[in-house]
Amino acid sequence: MIGASGGHGGGDEHLVLDFVDYIRGGEPSVSCATLDDSMTSHLTVFRAEQARKSGTVVKI
Repeated sequence: MIGASGGHGGGDEHLVLDFVDYIRGGEPSVSCATLDDSMTSHLTVFRAEQARKSGTVVKI
């Protein structure tokens, strides 16, 4: 399913549309993240998975 009833409730489509608008010279949308923000969020998720698997608290 795609559109408003699929693809994360239409979020996937909006991310693509925001990206296309940005590379065409538009302003970055609120969903546009910096590389640092993206790396931090990925690290957080990887550490959460490590904590889940090991049953321990993992520092970030």
